[in-house]
Amino acid sequence: MKIKKHQKKAIARPTVQSVSSDLSEHEAQCTERWKTIFNETSELKHEVKSINLQLKAGLGILVLGMGSILSAQLF
Repeated sequence: MKIKKHQKKAIARPTVQSVSSDLSEHEAQCTERWKTIFNETSELKHEVKSINLQLKAGLGILVLGMGSILSAQLF
């Protein structure tokens, strides 16, 4: 009885040039993605600062309003 040896399938290995080309393409795509992410993050920071300012203004109005009601009741 003969034992069959497992035959290895030949897999084409990438060349140095193809790897270099793929890497360059990948780096270009990542650069664009990072630019997009940076711009969106910058916009979000601006929006958060704006909301924070509005909340502080609202809190100031509430404190002044309550202070005026309290002073009217005391004096």
